[in-house]
Amino acid sequence: MAQISTRLILSSLPAMLTVGLIIISVGCAIRARDMITYHAFDYPSPARETEPPIPGTLMVYRFLTAPSVDVDSLNLSQSRGTEKAASLSRWADNPADMLTELLLRDFETSGLFEKTVDQLSSVSYRYALEGTIRNIQGIITDGKGKALVDVEVTMTDFEAPIGKGKNLIRKLYKIEIPSSDATPDSIVKALNLAMQELSVRLRKDIRSAIETNVPAEGKKSPHKAPRSNPRPRTAAATPSWP
Repeated sequence: MAQISTRLILSSLPAMLTVGLIIISVGCAIRARDMITYHAFDYPSPARETEPPIPGTLMVYRFLTAPSVDVDSLNLSQSRGTEKAASLSRWADNPADMLTELLLRDFETSGLFEKTVDQLSSVSYRYALEGTIRNIQGIITDGKGKALVDVEVTMTDFEAPIGKGKNLIRKLYKIEIPSSDATPDSIVKALNLAMQELSVRLRKDIRSAIETNVPAEGKKSPHKAPRSNPRPRTAAATPSWP
């Protein structure tokens, strides 16, 4: 009997191994299909501007996110108001932090100002830029996707001439970019283009605002503005815009 049992076990081993390999293969396929993808903002650096740099130093404060913005996963919706996080499409970092780093890079690379620093710098500065991401999502309609980005930006001049406000810019940028299809990867590419467009518009608006509101002799005036405290990662509730 013992010999018969042994022969039965040995004869069934190939079948058992085959079943085991099938189970392992199916499990690997499921895990590969359900793998989480981490997305980051990235686009080419801008070219050096042909116009002379704006005299003075710009400090870029860390941008914030509105409470309604999902800082972990990409938001996709079939229409406005039906947002749903794409559970397998995650942000590699807080979207506001990624935007801050890109704007710092773009200001430095383009040479818009004589010097651009982040909020941890101890150097004196005259101008300060801060902002809040109010909305960042993908919308799918009839099988077509698009990226939506709303960013509120404020540009402050601490040496504004008497009679002029310190806020050179206070604007809500709304940018919409179509994606090649409705997949999360394509929508993230469209979001990258939206962030690039924001950077382009912002640099143009900053130069225009300073040329319009700051006298030539006033642009060289140094200012020691107080160091900013570390900012929270989430902004206050959305303000009402006209």
